[in-house]
Amino acid sequence: MSKDVLDKLDALLNKHKNAAGDDAPATAWMPVLTEVVKRGAPPVEAAVEAAAATPAPAPPPAPEPTATVEAAAPAQAIPEPVPAPEPAAAAPAFDADEVAEQILSLLEPRLNQLLTREISATVRKSLDQTLSELLAQLDAHVRNTVQESIRERIAGPPAGRVDS
Repeated sequence: MSKDVLDKLDALLNKHKNAAGDDAPATAWMPVLTEVVKRGAPPVEAAVEAAAATPAPAPPPAPEPTATVEAAAPAQAIPEPVPAPEPAAAAPAFDADEVAEQILSLLEPRLNQLLTREISATVRKSLDQTLSELLAQLDAHVRNTVQESIRERIAGPPAGRVDS
């Protein structure tokens, strides 16, 4: 690799380091070149997984209490556990059919409006198409009938037929 590319890679790595010189935090929005990114996983999820995989530092040990501190502090009584709240008075029972009917009654006007609009548009389009096809067929049929009538008149009356 050329020196220029390596310099650019170093600059990118340095850009994502914090002031102390450590790597960017695991919650950074953009992965750095040293992070492993799973294919198809957004960088935030990958960063959270990476943070979960690294062990957390152990908390410092708590100082042991001395006898003088224990003697100076009065003994505190342990509070009694709070009893679990009793369930509310019997919740009103509901009938699924009743709820469904109420919902449908609320939706019915809007559904009727939407269905009417869609059905009328479809029927109008179909009717226009059918009428244009029938008009074309009627035009062809009338032309053929007129042409046959004209041919018959030009040819004259058939033999054996006398017009009065």
